[in-house]
Amino acid sequence: PAAPKAAKAPAIFAALGERLAKNPGWVKEVAAVVKFVVTGPDGTWTADLKNGAGAVKEGDGGKADVTVKLSDDTLAALAKDGNLRDLYQHGQIRVDGDVRAATRLTILKGLA
Repeated sequence: PAAPKAAKAPAIFAALGERLAKNPGWVKEVAAVVKFVVTGPDGTWTADLKNGAGAVKEGDGGKADVTVKLSDDTLAALAKDGNLRDLYQHGQIRVDGDVRAATRLTILKGLA
């Protein structure tokens, strides 16, 4: 049997944290707390892209302005090209809450 593939989400969110540390202006671009629910065993991450210099942490960070539910592979695709609209239109992403904030998630582009 094939070995299970490694989850991409932890590396993507670590890279997002590094990007925020280097470019705190990204926080004003998104201006929202975004909860990412990655289906499967990958879990939940909360990105505070609203307050201070921003922060990314694993786990449910409480109330979020927008919740994005997607698979690990879909997260990788979003982090590669930043095109949420195509993924959403093909039913690969579910967005609950402030959809406008979700459209500003191009901050993920180039992290995968």
